[in-house]
Amino acid sequence: MRIHWNGRGATGRFSIAAEPEAYDATPAVSDFFVDRDMLLLSDDVLSLAAFLAFAPYCSGSLTLPRSVSPELAQAITEFQAPAWVRVANVDMEPRRAPQGSGMALVVDDSLTFEPLPNTWGRARNLAVGVLDSASWAGDLVGTDRLLVASNAHLISQIGPASHAYLPLVATAMLFMESYNCSTLVLPDDAVDAAMWDRLAGLVKAAKFALLRESEARAFLAATTS
Repeated sequence: MRIHWNGRGATGRFSIAAEPEAYDATPAVSDFFVDRDMLLLSDDVLSLAAFLAFAPYCSGSLTLPRSVSPELAQAITEFQAPAWVRVANVDMEPRRAPQGSGMALVVDDSLTFEPLPNTWGRARNLAVGVLDSASWAGDLVGTDRLLVASNAHLISQIGPASHAYLPLVATAMLFMESYNCSTLVLPDDAVDAAMWDRLAGLVKAAKFALLRESEARAFLAATTS
């Protein structure tokens, strides 16, 4: 699979496209987009988000939008097992860990949700609401949330159920560095236990942490009381 970044559109749309090769399955939707650009986006995070959007279809050689660290390349190989994947573009240069210590909660196409609590003087926590581009367009930013339209839901609906939440994770991950977040938070029922373990390896390789929503709220309650 060749996955490449299409660049930034005149309206601020950010998009990634997948081109299947000999050993790949063909995705029904080959473009993944979000209706907002990012301020900061490292090579590892861009490439990981691109992979997550099209993971069910990748096997054989995998070329990502940017060169990735050996750790992320290995994590992608392990995530896809028993399918064989070889990441073609690996860069041996050390990668800086993401800056900041905020948390980013992934919210599934809802305008009514409870954001993560924030405390004055501490790292900002953010809820990323991934809105269905079939009904919404553009983005809206608040003090504790980012609502952004994406076709992640369409990709989720036509892919395998086990991977359904991954395009939403990809969308949220694209914005974590821009908002100084280093911990990705998923609803407790977003993925099953097996997928959680596989996803944790990928997130760790990108130098992020991964928590369930109940764990994040318990931690924040304990450290702010």
